[in-house]
Amino acid sequence: MLHHLQTGTRDLLNKDLDKAWRERLVKNHLDLIILRLLKAKPRWGYEINLEIRDRFKVYLSAGTLYPLLHAMEEKGYLQAVWEAEGGRGRKVY
Repeated sequence: MLHHLQTGTRDLLNKDLDKAWRERLVKNHLDLIILRLLKAKPRWGYEINLEIRDRFKVYLSAGTLYPLLHAMEEKGYLQAVWEAEGGRGRKVY
């Protein structure tokens, strides 16, 4: 029984470490990940976030993603255009 508990605890620890490493990897290389996604096709912020979540199992807060997108745009790393669909506009990068 003790071995089973230790194995279960180790599995949980490995999952937590795996998640922590994925989050760290994504956040440390977020600018490169964004550029790679945008090279494939234009996307808006929410779509970028969904793609990162689907590929890396990491969800970024708006406070993480949007300031970086704005900074990358200001530095000239990417361009954005406003697109209006159904009355609501969104920035497409």
